[in-house]
Amino acid sequence: MALNAAGRVHLRRLVALTGSGPRAGSTTAPLRHTMIGMAHPIPPAIRPALLCLILFAPQIACAAGDDPAGSAAPVAGVARSGAALEAGALIRSVRILAVQPSEATLVVAEPLWIEEGLLLLVADERGPLAWFRQSPQRSDGAAFVPATPAALPSSPDRLRGWLVRGALTADTFAEWPEDATLHARIEGVSPGGRSAWIALGSGRGAAFGQTWWLRDAGQPLAQIDIRFVTPLAAFGSVTPLVDDPRLEAGLRASLWPTPAQARRNRPVSAIVHVEDRPSGAFLWVPAPPLTEAPDEAHLDVLRDGRVVGHAIVEQKEDRFWFARVTPSLTPQRPLVGDEVRVRSAAMIAERDVDARVFEVTPDGGLLNIGESDGAAVGDTLRVYRGTEAVATLEITRIRGEYATAAVRESHPDYRIAVGDLARWNPPRGTPPDVAEVERVVGGNLLSLRNFTAVPLPLHTPLALRDGAATVGVVFIVESGPTSAIGFAVKESLPRLPRIGDRVRGEGRP
Repeated sequence: MALNAAGRVHLRRLVALTGSGPRAGSTTAPLRHTMIGMAHPIPPAIRPALLCLILFAPQIACAAGDDPAGSAAPVAGVARSGAALEAGALIRSVRILAVQPSEATLVVAEPLWIEEGLLLLVADERGPLAWFRQSPQRSDGAAFVPATPAALPSSPDRLRGWLVRGALTADTFAEWPEDATLHARIEGVSPGGRSAWIALGSGRGAAFGQTWWLRDAGQPLAQIDIRFVTPLAAFGSVTPLVDDPRLEAGLRASLWPTPAQARRNRPVSAIVHVEDRPSGAFLWVPAPPLTEAPDEAHLDVLRDGRVVGHAIVEQKEDRFWFARVTPSLTPQRPLVGDEVRVRSAAMIAERDVDARVFEVTPDGGLLNIGESDGAAVGDTLRVYRGTEAVATLEITRIRGEYATAAVRESHPDYRIAVGDLARWNPPRGTPPDVAEVERVVGGNLLSLRNFTAVPLPLHTPLALRDGAATVGVVFIVESGPTSAIGFAVKESLPRLPRIGDRVRGEGRP
């Protein structure tokens, strides 16, 4: 995506309004960055900048070839609704009538309106071939030309096609699976680094009021609060979270929180700095957006999906929470970049809290759960190893931030241990992996091996996984008992899909 000439003029005016002088040099700290002492407020100049945007919003055009892995750029002329498509049908199969190799054009069976962002996914018996976009040469919209390199056969007999609407990302991302989120490239940054454009607009999920963040090896560097959105780009004010984050065009930002975290009220942040004090280690954690949590909220610290520590918030500011590390659950020390999961008010109300044994006592153990989590004397929790309940604990005493619990029932071979998971309610199940990527075409078109021996769900957002990490969202367009064809949503990808990545089955988090 690139700004046209008029857009560049308006952007220069914008950064002139919002920019400030570059910050002085910084010193070295974990992962190259050091903390700033205080978050910067939104500069007063942002108000006229936003007025400038509203009155003179730049026309931002997608460069050819930049978009076929996600939502396509508009074709020439005025975009109109795809009236020939079924209402709400974001993906649907279509018959390919003709191939015109001399013009590198495919013609589909039904007349369509010219529709902004409409793409055609084409496959043959070997799997996906390429993306095609509408050609403005035919007013009925039935002609499509390659959006990615493609060798066209002479006959349409072996070709299959699916129309994918440009609204797919914006209309589905709120239902995306656990940990999947929107990613976008930074298009431009003001000279003082106080504002930025991201190359994602309302047509693909950006919205006023969202918060995005930039991270380096897990460490949060800055957050972008979206103040203005066009169909193809978004503008936001930047708050540094480290000294001299050095934002520049080309870096990638991610929506924070993820859609599933927002949907379930499960806020997540990350450690930006670990401070050693005489009373122990303190964590600096960027305040999760729109989070309701107790003043002394409990924080669970994870690394690569595994719990490595626990902390309790002792001070909250607008941009940072400061949390004291409690007795260690593991020999590992919390590090800059580790994920932090907040026990929110919604989780407490639903009793969806993970308590851990951090010390073994003669008749049970100490749990990192307290009054702020809604715990009370007499409560019973079950101990889980995996998904199996192996013991029952009863809280016998509350000591502010932690509880004493006694073992009441257990399997014959159960012995309480540090790190044991205790919950009021059973843990949520994890859907199984259902397919594996065997071939990648054009960056995000996928041939998949189906593990399940039954067809995979079609047109449903599924998680693309690399080990324990979610690396994108996949939609299946065709499936048999042993193979499938699909595509990864460009805006969901922190990296391109790879052979061996796995697709996780349905199961709304």
